[in-house]
Amino acid sequence: MALKKLSAFITALSLMLLMGCGAADPAPAPTVEPNPGSAEIIIEPSDTPEVSGGDTEPDTVHALLAGMTLEQKVGQLFIIRPESLDTDLTPEQVHDASQYSVSALSGDMAAQLALRPAGGFVLFGEDFEGQTPSSLRQTLSGYQAAASIPLLLAVDEEGGAVSRVAGSAAFDVPRYDGAQAEAAAGEDAVRNMYASIGEYLREYGFNLDFAPVADTNSNPDNVIIGSPAFGSGPEAGNP
Repeated sequence: MALKKLSAFITALSLMLLMGCGAADPAPAPTVEPNPGSAEIIIEPSDTPEVSGGDTEPDTVHALLAGMTLEQKVGQLFIIRPESLDTDLTPEQVHDASQYSVSALSGDMAAQLALRPAGGFVLFGEDFEGQTPSSLRQTLSGYQAAASIPLLLAVDEEGGAVSRVAGSAAFDVPRYDGAQAEAAAGEDAVRNMYASIGEYLREYGFNLDFAPVADTNSNPDNVIIGSPAFGSGPEAGNP
């Protein structure tokens, strides 16, 4: 499935899951009251949701949901480490992303994914140790092939200090100083950075990036946020 179709499919699937969690008789869509002097905006109710991009038929989403078990529907709400499916790892090891990793799904892990169909996987730093561009593509492609429902494949690629792909010397991709530095250079610099990051992540098989960082670096004693934030406050121009 092409990335554009996959993105539209996931968007529609998520919306349908949220709709399925409501009451049997859905509430009518809200009407947005216009502000004085503004154009009137009315959101009309619809029997079926509009699918972003127009590439995925709503009937396809309905059919998929109708064939899903409760476990599959609940599983779509979770993004996990692929290591969570490795029964040879303890829970403590699974949560230690700096020491333990897997580079492919074993037969047992694929069976666990069938029993516990997570919505996606997230890869952290250790998952990139020993990876090359070709092996990473193969790893992510293997994850998708093992899933009966297309996975969200996520990564922390914020630009700067937190960059799983760009932080590995094995990958010849653009490297940036971080959101704060790019923000200081202007909005175009920020757009260019994230467009570039999105392009190379897509090439390897990722379809979700946990970026940009919306936190503000307002506490000088907080060493976690730092340069991945755009600045010290929400206003443009804050260093």
